Amino acid sequence: MESVKLGDKKLSFMCLCFCLCIFGCSGQVLQVAGFVVNALNTGLKLLKLFNGSDGPHRMDNSDIVKKLQERISASTETFKTSLGLSAKLGLIDDTVIDIHSSLADIINILEAKTPTERDEYSKLFVKRFEDNDLIKYIRFLPELLTYSIPGAQSKLIDLLADNTRCNMTALDAFRKFYVNLLSEGISIHLLYLHLSTKLPLNKTIAKWDASLEGIATIFDRKQASCMMKFPVLAQEDVNNAVDTVTLWSDNKQRYPWKTSDVMFLKPYGTFQFLYHKSRENHLFWQKTSTRNKIAVFNDINETLILPEVFVNVSETIKSSIEGEWDDNAAQHVGLAVEKLLNDQGLTINAIVVFFDGGDFSSEKIKIDEKTPGIQLVIEDVKLSHCYKDVVSCSWFKDTKTVAGKMKVFAYIARQTTDNPTYKTGSSIRNNPLSVAVYLLLVILFRIVL
Repeated sequence: MESVKLGDKKLSFMCLCFCLCIFGCSGQVLQVAGFVVNALNTGLKLLKLFNGSDGPHRMDNSDIVKKLQERISASTETFKTSLGLSAKLGLIDDTVIDIHSSLADIINILEAKTPTERDEYSKLFVKRFEDNDLIKYIRFLPELLTYSIPGAQSKLIDLLADNTRCNMTALDAFRKFYVNLLSEGISIHLLYLHLSTKLPLNKTIAKWDASLEGIATIFDRKQASCMMKFPVLAQEDVNNAVDTVTLWSDNKQRYPWKTSDVMFLKPYGTFQFLYHKSRENHLFWQKTSTRNKIAVFNDINETLILPEVFVNVSETIKSSIEGEWDDNAAQHVGLAVEKLLNDQGLTINAIVVFFDGGDFSSEKIKIDEKTPGIQLVIEDVKLSHCYKDVVSCSWFKDTKTVAGKMKVFAYIARQTTDNPTYKTGSSIRNNPLSVAVYLLLVILFRIVL
């Protein structure tokens, strides 16, 4: 998952060095906690960053600052929309407003037509910075993440995670916003010191550097904590889901480091019509009275995609079905596929096998565009089944024969020397008790006769 890392400090120092380059630095080298930044070169990189091109740049300095304003505005709306916490982020709103105001003053300085006009705008920038007491907001930003929001009884970073159920896309949007806002705040602070004092900036920069490292740690720990909650949250998502598209979309937002395939299938009876097997935390399943809900997850770029393993194997796999009355047809297909993969030095992270046809036509399936899943379709499959209970089927012949396809979704990996734990499942409707009762009735009937 890509995100702006506070620890690398590039974005903050780009904005910082941009300001210093404009207002008097010339090739100054700053040593910050082992991180050497060439102010002039970084200022030029900033031009490249906002221009979005590798070629020559002709962007005016004031346009760059306007880009800073636009970036804050865009990221503010993005993360607040994602998080749904607009009413609880007043402290951040105040900081954004004041930073926007200071950036507007910087634009006036840059667009000044005479040295006198420029000096006056510089004095105005310093005065407003002091009148608005902007430094207290900027200095408070590093502490805001662990600040308890009034009325919420929770730290801001925890509130953000809990409110979104660890929606990693939303949290990443907030992280990017926070980097943007803090980097602009640091730049404005250092520019204020440069214009209003003759103090050296290295000590101030070093303090900000330590703050940035602390913020990076807070975000990283929260991200790790959220990732550990994935199994619980993913199962809850499946349990609460009402349609495939919404579940798939939510999965994509919450777990962007994974692919997600979602299948809503008929409430099959036994291993005859549905079989699945998976390593831990790869497949989540719930059966209701109306459907089977399945979500298959794989880490992006982790699972192998080898469609050639299923070339010209349909008939071989089909032969594993032991006739129309095979009560374990789907399971037999799954085991045959797994053996085929094992013979090639492969194994499965997950496999789903289901019958699709007649009364058992699949409902809705949503496959991720980056899915590593390999599909196999076995045509012309006929299965006979008991559509009531075993007693009715034996005494009253309440059976049906359906024709359709057996579909396989396999998620494969290389075999390893470890011994992974697998779980298997179907939608078993006829429990052992009903079978035992049936057998007892048959025995009693024979005794009576």
